[in-house]
Amino acid sequence: QRAGLTSAISAVLGVHHFLPAPAQGALMIEARSDRPDVLELVAPLDDPLTRSATTAERAFLDKLEGGCSLPAAALAEIDHNDQLTLNTAVYTSRGVVRAQQRGPCTQATALGRAAAAEYLATKSL
Repeated sequence: QRAGLTSAISAVLGVHHFLPAPAQGALMIEARSDRPDVLELVAPLDDPLTRSATTAERAFLDKLEGGCSLPAAALAEIDHNDQLTLNTAVYTSRGVVRAQQRGPCTQATALGRAAAAEYLATKSL
């Protein structure tokens, strides 16, 4: 659309069918823990919901012991009740293995690990 080629579009790939890489697009800020003055300055930039979503996606990848070369995808979304839904996929030579986990934002790490555990149980990796 930005290129002015709308008439050439034959299909629009929805995010739920074409998941992004885990934590894709998330911005992080690092600060030294022994600098409370700096931590105070950057604190307003922290969005707890984005942190929960990113935590779930990164926990998924971490449990798989994967990095940027692992063909895996994850998208965490949070609803108005602070419930996190994590959709994941791992692409293997045998096909795509998908999983979904849902629970409270406070359980982001556990949800990510549980999604990865589903793949590991299939022995598809």
